[in-house]
Amino acid sequence: MQDKFDKQNTNISILENKYQKALNTKNHLSYKLGATLIKANKNWYKGGCVKFIFEVMRIKKGIEIEGKFRRWFILLLKYNVNLLNSRDKILLYNYSKY
Repeated sequence: MQDKFDKQNTNISILENKYQKALNTKNHLSYKLGATLIKANKNWYKGGCVKFIFEVMRIKKGIEIEGKFRRWFILLLKYNVNLLNSRDKILLYNYSKY
């Protein structure tokens, strides 16, 4: 019975890792730009190319803000590690790697 429970836990942890990797991939600049380009190409007759330019500017601004948060999290990890519980430490560490 215990082996079955342990096996389910390992399966869940593997799925959580894969999900985290998928989220990290979706947050890359190239993925976001590619998805926006595909969307603009599909809607070219509705002004998709014009919207694409504004979407690229929005993505660029989001990436810059995300970089500021990443630097802030790294500082938080350096100086306030003792204030966080272990799950938050793992999440912040995974976020700061990328």
